[in-house]
Amino acid sequence: MKKLILATIALVISLGINSQNQAQCTGHQQGKRCNIERNSVQSPEVKATMRVNKIAEAVELTNDERTKLFELFVDHFNKVKNNENVDRQSMRTEISNGIVAIIGQERYDKFREQQKLNNQKNHNKPTKPIVMAK
Repeated sequence: MKKLILATIALVISLGINSQNQAQCTGHQQGKRCNIERNSVQSPEVKATMRVNKIAEAVELTNDERTKLFELFVDHFNKVKNNENVDRQSMRTEISNGIVAIIGQERYDKFREQQKLNNQKNHNKPTKPIVMAK
């Protein structure tokens, strides 16, 4: 009987811990997706490659521009990784100015417009209703 009670208590505790971990990363938190695992695992080079590919989807880039953007983003992500209490707004301004210097204002505006359209499209997606178990 004691073994059954101890097994039940262990099961309840493990289910409680598991449900807390899932609650932290499901849905949107403060308007943002929970990307804890994705952002903590990726290296600055992987993040930079993803960012350059997003820009390349919106505007056509030469190989030289791709290389310069990649180096810009790697430097940026290394700075952020090494210094947690950086001023985010100044970093955004710095990275935006770097992108404009590499690809030009006209193509940067086209990229930003494409980003805004994608954000609007993603925010207008219907969400799945939450079904509670009875």
